[in-house]
Amino acid sequence: MKIPVLYQIERFIRRFIKRNCNEEKISLETLESISTNSYEYWDNRYLINENSGPGSYNHLAEFKAKVLNDFVAKENIQTVFEMGCGDGNQLKYAKYPLYLGTDVSKKAVSLCKSKFQTDTNKTFLCVNGGNHDNIYDFIKADMSISLDVLYHLVEDNIFEDYICSLFKTSKKWVVVYSSNYDDSSFSGEKFKHVRHRLFSKYIEENIKDFEFVEEIKNEFPQDTTANFYFYKKKGCE
Repeated sequence: MKIPVLYQIERFIRRFIKRNCNEEKISLETLESISTNSYEYWDNRYLINENSGPGSYNHLAEFKAKVLNDFVAKENIQTVFEMGCGDGNQLKYAKYPLYLGTDVSKKAVSLCKSKFQTDTNKTFLCVNGGNHDNIYDFIKADMSISLDVLYHLVEDNIFEDYICSLFKTSKKWVVVYSSNYDDSSFSGEKFKHVRHRLFSKYIEENIKDFEFVEEIKNEFPQDTTANFYFYKKKGCE
């Protein structure tokens, strides 16, 4: 149950965003200043008709798709789960036999459903701010993927829950595409939507049933610090 005061604040923010969307473009800086957490920022971002960001478009999207499509073919992967599907533009480049994507934004999920409405091999689900958390107990895929998500999870508890759920859903492979270093400039004093973390250390210390296999460097380091990191469940051939 929502606390009434917080619910009223949430409704006000949504009305503010929708009104400004109609009148003039609200800036990402303004959006950041009125958002209080990662879930809210991304939900609001899609409400103002912003996209998933440059990593999901053009040459970066094509690079990511090539790496993943080659891996899916090589490993004969049949089911793919993506935690944070965004607006679906990255997915347009994908060649996955069967796909499930979740996102915290209803608008993002709606965009994906619209883009892929004739593709019966793709399913999308909104999982917002802790709602339907137990759904991850029932999702099992050959490969679970996280693309350009981890460095947007600025809160420790959200980051830790996300990592736990991501690995929980995989039967064999987990693929993370993210930066992988600690951002010493992050203070947490006010909300920012980017926080770089040495996530591999957290996984090594807390996810004991998977092992690190390979890192694939990005072909465009001038545009992003994100690389691919592949993890395999122990005991799998």
